[in-house]
Amino acid sequence: MTTPTATQQHFFENYPMAIPSAGVLFFDNPTHERVLIVKPRGRALWEIPGGVTEARRGESPLGTARREVAEELGLDITVGRILGIDDPLRRRRDRRTGVRRP
Repeated sequence: MTTPTATQQHFFENYPMAIPSAGVLFFDNPTHERVLIVKPRGRALWEIPGGVTEARRGESPLGTARREVAEELGLDITVGRILGIDDPLRRRRDRRTGVRRP
């Protein structure tokens, strides 16, 4: 995993708004031993499939997850439940994790 530079860290800590996005966890079996990650073109790091919500079009987080999986993997999926919500603005304000379970 790459550590952000001081400039990158400062940018993210002072970014004025949250960018809604969604990601999907694919497990290879019921015991959840392995998870699928992808390496997007032009990026150095691997990540779970997902991306930015098209909020101006009224897209929901579940809609974002489904669309991004179709775009990145060519799969038409039924999205399960939301596992967590990350709120970076709350995390900065409260100095704690912004991840919460719905």
